[in-house]
Formats: sequence, C-alpha cells, structure tokens
Amino acid sequence: MPETDFNKMSDYERQRAERIARNNAYLEKLGLKNSAKSMREETKARKKKRVSKPKQRVAPGQERRSARKRGNADDLVELSNDWDETVGGFRQVTKKVVDDEEITYYSTSKVRSSTVNIDVEEYTLSEADKKKLSKNCDQNYLNKLAEFLTHHNMCSEANVRSVMKQATALYSGKGVFYKWWPEGHQWFMEGIRVTPLTDLVQVLLDAKEWENTYGRDKGNGWLLDHPLKKMLIFQQFCLNNPEFMDSDLKLGAWLAEEEEGSDGDEDIENIPVYQSEREVTGNLSELLESAGTMTPSKKTKSPSKKSPSKCPSAKKSRTPVKSPRKGGDPAMLPFVVKQATPEKTPQKKSAKDILREKAAAKAAASKNKSETAAMKNPKKSQREILREKAASKMKAPAKSKKDLLKEKVAMKKSQSSPKVPKKSVREQLLAKVATKRSESTIGDYEYGEIVDVDWGGTGEWYEAEIKKLIPSGKGQFGICDSYDVRFLEGGEFGEVKSRWIKRRGQ
Repeated sequence: MPETDFNKMSDYERQRAERIARNNAYLEKLGLKNSAKSMREETKARKKKRVSKPKQRVAPGQERRSARKRGNADDLVELSNDWDETVGGFRQVTKKVVDDEEITYYSTSKVRSSTVNIDVEEYTLSEADKKKLSKNCDQNYLNKLAEFLTHHNMCSEANVRSVMKQATALYSGKGVFYKWWPEGHQWFMEGIRVTPLTDLVQVLLDAKEWENTYGRDKGNGWLLDHPLKKMLIFQQFCLNNPEFMDSDLKLGAWLAEEEEGSDGDEDIENIPVYQSEREVTGNLSELLESAGTMTPSKKTKSPSKKSPSKCPSAKKSRTPVKSPRKGGDPAMLPFVVKQATPEKTPQKKSAKDILREKAAAKAAASKNKSETAAMKNPKKSQREILREKAASKMKAPAKSKKDLLKEKVAMKKSQSSPKVPKKSVREQLLAKVATKRSESTIGDYEYGEIVDVDWGGTGEWYEAEIKKLIPSGKGQFGICDSYDVRFLEGGEFGEVKSRWIKRRGQ
C-alpha cells in the first residue's frame, strides 16, 4: 500500500489494514496463505445446470399403430373355416388404407366400474319373503313409501322429492330417462314394473352394470343408486312390519302408538295422505299408456337449508331403528295432498283406536300449553340475547379519588351519632369554674376587687385547668361573670400569677 494512501486513512482504517497485514504474515509463517486462497476459489465455483434433452420424435410413417397400444384391441374370437353363404364363400377381409390424420388415439387407462356396496345374500328376497309381502301388499305402495321416507327415515324434503320421482317412474313401468346415455339406451327398465315383490338387489346390480356400460350418473347417485336403496330399505321395513302395508296411511300415528312417553308434537287425526294424481293401478298396458300423460303437480319453493339431513344408506340388519319423528311439508312432494276420508262403517273402537285418541288428546294439550307459554314469554332474538350478555359484562366507570373520599365521609356521617358542637376554651373554663365554685369553700367574690390566688388552696386546681385549656400559656381572658383570670406576659406557666376578684369585706 502506498504511504500516501496510508496517511489519508482514518484511524479505524489504519488499524484494520495493520490487522490484515499481521494476519497475512502469520498465515505465511504457517504456510496456509495459498491454501486459504484456493479454498475461497473452490467455494465460488458452482455446478452448471444440466440441460434436459428434448424427446426424440418418431419420423413420419414410423409411428406404432397397434390397436393394443391405442386400447382398441378387438376381443378374441374363435376362428372357423365354415362356408359363409351370405357372401358366396369364405368371408374376405379387405384392408383399408388409413392416413395418419384419421387415426384417433384413445387413453389406455381402464374405466373405473362401480359396484353395489351391500350384502347381496342378506337382502335378496326369498320365496317366503315374496309370499309374506304378497299377502299384505295393496295399491298404496307409493304413498306409504313417501310416508316412510318423511316420518321414519327422516329424509329432507328435497330428498323425498328426488326419490319419489324415480320410484314413480319405476313403479309405473315407464322407466328412468337419462339424456346423457347414448341414443337407443336412454331408458332404464322401460316396460318393466318395479313392485314391492321385485328383487331390488338384482335391480341395483342391473343399474350398476347399465351405468358402467353406457355412462356414469353425473348426479352422484341420485339417478338410480339412492332411489333404489331407499326402496330396498322400505322393502325390508315392510318385511319386519307386515301389518303396516295393509294399515291406513298414518305412519305418524302408527309410530306414536309404539312409543311410550311420546310428547305428541303433531296432530295424529290430521296427518295428510300422499296420493298421486293418477293412481298407479291396473295392468301393464294401461300403465304404459298412462305413463306419458302423468303430469306432476306444481311445486312450491321451499326455504333453503344449509345442512339437510341425509337419509341413511341401506341397513345390514332387518330390525328397524326407532328414530324421532319429523314432519314433512306435503306441498314439497310431487303429489297432491289429500286428507284421509274414512270409507268404512263405524265399528266398535279397538285398543289401537283408544290409544290413538289418547295420543291425539295429549298432543292437543301439549300444543295449547306450548302456545300459551310462547305468548307469555316471547322468544328473544339472538341479537337481544347478545346485547344482554354484553351489558352484564360491562364494568362501571372507575371513580376518582375525590369521589371515593366523599363517599367515605358520607358513610361515616351516616354511621356516627350527631355530634354536639364543640365549645370554645372560654366556655369550657367558665363551666368548670362554675362547677368548682359551687364546691369550693372560698366563698363568693364580687366584681372590682383583685386578690392573689391562694396557691395552696383552690388556686392549684385553676392552674391545672388553665394548663389544659391553654397549653401555650399565653393570652388573656376577659371579664366573665364575676371572675377575671389574667395571664401575665412572659415566663413559663409556673411563674404565671393569677388574680381573682374578691368581694369587699374579706
């Protein structure tokens, strides 16, 4: 480093340069200066990024056109050398020259096929089950299915609408239509009735195979899977409760009879009956003719629900699970709601009718009770509840020291007894002198005479009292009554002389 540059440096720069020089000299002494330099060079070196080579493209005309590679390989067919009379001899296959632009390449990945996730053996109908259902089956199958979904299975209104739409199409024999299937295969189970005696497990398997062949349902199972499973659950319910199929359309009342301690939150006598506009009766030909003319009733919009209750999937056991009843809005179903009109002649009331009347009376009483309670105590809104909580949590404003002192003084005044106004020193002395005067033997004195106090007698008492009343020993009392007690200026209290006014003649 030139000396001129060194002189221009500041003190800190000079110290730094000297320190570097000392370190370099020490490294040279140890023989490490060159190695340190090489280490720094190695750290600076970086690896070069590898350049990816472009994929080699096949020259035109050398592409592999194997049908197996494209995923279009034909099924293996057993060849025969039989004579084909339709073409006048052996069938000849002519090769067609295909350009590269006409080749369509398909994905070689396998199409995922879905399966039925239920125990097929357990839910398959036996001959005994079919006989059991045929005895109690009537024409109210769709209506009872709607009641079952609404009251027992606790399905939402939208769920019931979707299931009953497909169940009506299957029960009538019209079939289920889906526009996304290829033309000619857009109707499932067309011309085949699905009744309570149908093996619904086999129908489910056929539906899965149909979807795997012609296209999966874009509605996540609401086309065939969910409706068929709901119908299967209802079929198992009817097997376990055969008396329900030939009973009146009052599932709410039927469930209330078996529940002890039911609080009766619905009117049992006014449960609506769900019936289609055209009853699904008659033979298959009439059903097919009337299927095209059936028009659903107008639907009313329902208030949207954030989390509709989902209907459980197919149960593995045939024992029905009792669940709380949930009433549904009849206007939300694609059926006309009619009130049940009893057509039977009045008969003697059975035990079931008596229980039903008791449940109805209890329901009416609880309903009236809840209405009166609601009128007395109107339900508060969520905003009012939050306001009350916030008001209870709010703290009172902090008081100042001045206010606290005022409160303490006022509290003490209220607790203490009323004080007598304090007497002055003069009044206290006069009162005590008057008391002592009545007790002393000196006698009475009149105004105008001055006598010395007898220190050996009562004068000592006055001196002591004066000391208590006037600790400083200074000051003067004027004429009070017939006494004049004077304090001379200067000196301690022991040197003070007091004089009395004595009556003449003594």
